Parts: sequence; C-alpha cells; structure tokens
Amino acid sequence: YTALACARQAVLHAGEPGRRIRHENRRFAGVCPLTESLFRGMMRIPEKGSGALPRRRTESGCIGLYMDEYERWLAQELDDADLRPELLSIQGLKEEIKDRFAVELAFGTAGLRGVLGAGTNRMNVYMVRKATQGLANYLLRTPGEKSVAISYDSRIKSDVFAREAACVLAANGVKAWLYKELMPVPALSFATRFLQCDAGIMVTASHNPAKYNGYKAY
Repeated sequence: YTALACARQAVLHAGEPGRRIRHENRRFAGVCPLTESLFRGMMRIPEKGSGALPRRRTESGCIGLYMDEYERWLAQELDDADLRPELLSIQGLKEEIKDRFAVELAFGTAGLRGVLGAGTNRMNVYMVRKATQGLANYLLRTPGEKSVAISYDSRIKSDVFAREAACVLAANGVKAWLYKELMPVPALSFATRFLQCDAGIMVTASHNPAKYNGYKAY
C-alpha cells in the first residue's frame, strides 16, 4: 500500500461519464521517496533500518519535528516543481516553516481544506496522495472489486489533484472513474450512484478564497 502509480504507469480506458483509469500491476519500483515516507507515517510503518515507529505529530508535541520535516522536503526532488521555490523562500523563517510543517491537514466537514502550497499543513499532491491512500485502505478492508468516482472544479491544481487521486487508487487495484472536464458536486454525486461506486472524491474548496483547495470524500 505504499506504492504510487504515476500517470505514465496508468492505462487509460474510455468510459462514460468519465475516463476509467486502471492499473494492471500493483507492484511498483521507483516510488517517490517523499510520498513513500508520508504513507509510511500514516500506516505506522518503520523506515528501513529503523526499529522505531515514526512519532505522530500533534499541535502540542511537534516542537523540534517540523524543522526536520521541512529539511526533508527541501532535500527531495519534488514531483510538483511549484513547491520548491516556496520552500527556498522560507529558509530561516521559523514561523513560516512552523505554519506549514508543525501539523497536518485534518479532515473537517466531509474532507480536507487548506491553502495551496508546500508542507503537511498545505494542500499539495503529497497530502492528496496520502488522503487517497487512506480511502483506499478503508475500501479494501472488505473483499470484492472496488470503484471510486472523481470530479473536480476550476480551482488551481484541481485537475492535477484529481489525476493524482486516480493514480493512487489504481495502484491499489481500485477502479477509478475520472471526469474528462471540470464538474460540480452534483455531477460527482450522480456518477457515484450511476456507476455504483463505493466512494466518491470531489476536489474543491467550496466558497473559500482562491488560494485554497480541498478534497472531499463521500
């Protein structure tokens, strides 16, 4: 479950009302190190060569950890090139780093919502992957073929986040139905029921300002 299917690894099939994305091989090599590390932390899996489980971050117990997390992100070759300039711009700015890395985005009403940017307290491809992996873990607790419908709005990176979610699901053997173009929440509700999916994902931040994006799970 720590594997990620990149877009080049996925096989796209035509489907209505969206595109059906499926992956034929659930064993992957060359997984993005930062993505793998986030998944390991979520699933409480020790890093290679470590005998201890990673500590869970909380608002009261994160002092001393967020700087290490920031340095780890800074050292990686990130999949989203837009994140590195932001990381470089906050070097030495403790409060800015703390705001982005001291805590993680948490599910609120139906899902995640946060400012776009770098860090565990921001909306980015890594947090979308992690949330989707959690949804896949939940669905796969019971036997049988699973499927998820995905829609997205016109916000910044909504289409990127939707594709990332589809790839993570495909890597877990979960069938993903992705709309070809942006669609509102009611269209996602329709697709989830019409295609008899086990869940639905909507990438949106509803009424929030333009610098936000979000991820709702149904």
